[in-house]
Amino acid sequence: MLGYLTQTLGEPEVAPELLGYPPSQVEEIDATEKQEFLLKALGRLEEEELLLYQLSFRDELAASEIATRLRTEVKDIYKRKQKLALKLKRLIQELQCYRKIKAQ
Repeated sequence: MLGYLTQTLGEPEVAPELLGYPPSQVEEIDATEKQEFLLKALGRLEEEELLLYQLSFRDELAASEIATRLRTEVKDIYKRKQKLALKLKRLIQELQCYRKIKAQ
């Protein structure tokens, strides 16, 4: 879920276990912080956006299956997923910026 979103947002991500070593403490803290920001950003989504997030990123359904469930066209699902990923990226950046300002 977080991996796909991270890739969609432009940050390459390789699971540490695929590299043959366990994640370091710094990587674990970083992953925890990313999840915290993602959860807060998800809390700011509208109900329809959250449903799309759950079907796309959590349940990892194909766009055609999502389109069938939401009674829309597949091309609309791709557009909405891209728009959602960009919105989440913006929200996460705002939360990170707020945390930096608050820490000063």
